[in-house]
Amino acid sequence: METTNNLRFGIGIAVHNLITEDELKPIVAELKEKGIKLEYNYFKSEPVACFEWLNPVVALYGDSEMFRSLIQSGAYDVFKHYLFTLIKTVASRKYYKLTSHSTEEKYGSLSIVVNTHEKASVTYNFEGVLSEADIKNSLDAFNKAVETIQPDDNKRNMAHAKFSIKKNEWIVKKMSDFIQEIRDEKAKKSSKSK
Repeated sequence: METTNNLRFGIGIAVHNLITEDELKPIVAELKEKGIKLEYNYFKSEPVACFEWLNPVVALYGDSEMFRSLIQSGAYDVFKHYLFTLIKTVASRKYYKLTSHSTEEKYGSLSIVVNTHEKASVTYNFEGVLSEADIKNSLDAFNKAVETIQPDDNKRNMAHAKFSIKKNEWIVKKMSDFIQEIRDEKAKKSSKSK
């Protein structure tokens, strides 16, 4: 089947053991039958001590118009099923992050990066969203969030979203606000340890 409405998405995988090519190939083939093109790329990256959500270990990329078209298409249920599968698979596997003094074991997480303009995006991070019910709720809330995304006039604004299980919604903040929150948390931890 020909890709309809130009529904093309990409997955970038920095930590190779979180999802294998053998696991991706049948997903890509099934989505292609439904008119959705999904490309994937494994790239070399060492997960090091930094803000992981700035550089997700596994990320699905697409622009806001493509996501809106997909949600309105008849193929969305199949896409959502495979997205659910990817989130569960990645979250069940471990990787090791290098810190300045040690190696830290972490579970994988998937992020969805929705481009709103050439250099503007919202990153929806599924870290900590583990139960089947929470994943389904987060995907339903993602649909609602994508419907309301507006192109960013700033053209360089980046935002980050975390799913609030209690509120059952995505909390979106500018990247600079998230960075400041992390700095504040580290400062609090540092002052408590003294």
